[in-house]
Amino acid sequence: MNSSFADRLLVGLFCAALVLPTSLRVAGWTAPFSAEVEKRPPAAWPELEIRRRGPLRVPRTADLEAFPRRFEAWLNDRLGLRRELLQLYAWARLHGVVPAAAAAIGDGGAARCPVLIGLDGWLFYTGEGSLESFRRTRPFNTAQLEAWRRVLRERRDWLARRGIAYLVVVAPDKQTIYPEQVPASQTRIGPHSRLDQLLAALDGERDAELLDLRPALEAAKRERPVYYRTDSHWNAYGAHVGERAMVERLQRHVPTLRPTTLADYEVTEGPTPGGGDLAVMLDAPTPPVDRRIELRPRTPRRAVVEPTPIALDDGSYVRGVAAQCAGATSGTAVVLHDSFFEEPRSAFNEHWRRVVYAQTYEFPATLIERERPQAVVQEIVERALMNLVPKNPPLPEAPAAWAEGTTAERR
Repeated sequence: MNSSFADRLLVGLFCAALVLPTSLRVAGWTAPFSAEVEKRPPAAWPELEIRRRGPLRVPRTADLEAFPRRFEAWLNDRLGLRRELLQLYAWARLHGVVPAAAAAIGDGGAARCPVLIGLDGWLFYTGEGSLESFRRTRPFNTAQLEAWRRVLRERRDWLARRGIAYLVVVAPDKQTIYPEQVPASQTRIGPHSRLDQLLAALDGERDAELLDLRPALEAAKRERPVYYRTDSHWNAYGAHVGERAMVERLQRHVPTLRPTTLADYEVTEGPTPGGGDLAVMLDAPTPPVDRRIELRPRTPRRAVVEPTPIALDDGSYVRGVAAQCAGATSGTAVVLHDSFFEEPRSAFNEHWRRVVYAQTYEFPATLIERERPQAVVQEIVERALMNLVPKNPPLPEAPAAWAEGTTAERR
């Protein structure tokens, strides 16, 4: 092959590489942007705000300065072969062709794929500060820690004046329970995590009762997995361990509660093709296979569940659920939670005649006053401690009739 032909071939390949992606995109032969995979909308076309300056109409300076960056984001989301190339890169990471940890340094590497590939096929979520939480690179400062303590103490005291128990539960991130599956490159820098700091700062029930689920989950994982390999959440067994620990702690305040045991379930295990939410984010062309654990209750569930929007004190609404269980031995509970409480919810319903769930980190005082529960459970995933700024709405005083003792009535 002479040099002239080689040069022409190289130029031809280069031009084809420039033209082919756009041509395939226009022809509809390449996969479009997937909001389901990337968990975000595609970048919008950069608008220019036109303003009058004397006799002329000109774009706003800030819009002009931001236009190249915004246009690049718009173009990247619509580039032909984009998803196919990202899938190829994900496959290369998953199978060790590209170093798995290389895309998960700092904030998780590629911000559009916040997935760290661990050992033995384990995937870990790196978004929302969860990798920083694991590595302990950004501990609470004194002011942040005091803010958490003050807010939780105010909630605890406000509920205590109404005879309501308050339990704060932190659901650990997966890498906290399975640090041995995290690549060695993700070293821990600090001596304590934010959860460690918060537990040390709270002065028992005088501030708030905080349940640390780590010991129970670490003990349970010796028997069988408590988290999915390819999902950021705990599996059915891990959810059972967490739910049982919550009910055991609430027994101090609501003696009629009876925790379930593993003997109350038929346990089955098997492979789950396709994987969980992290496998979806990774979007590899050959998704990893996960291991599914199912806990089928030996006694049929009795609770009737209905979705219901929940009004917060600021007038906004969040997703909610109301459960009624006529044969339960305890009264009412309110659960403020995130996605980690979805799995244990069906078991938790069976303990209460009524449970109202609100998917929020806020403290809806109006909802609590309306429901008059025996207990309020506040579940928070560990990574939320990295960014959540706790605050309370104006908390009304308790009506005299309620403050004088309606706890027995709620039982």
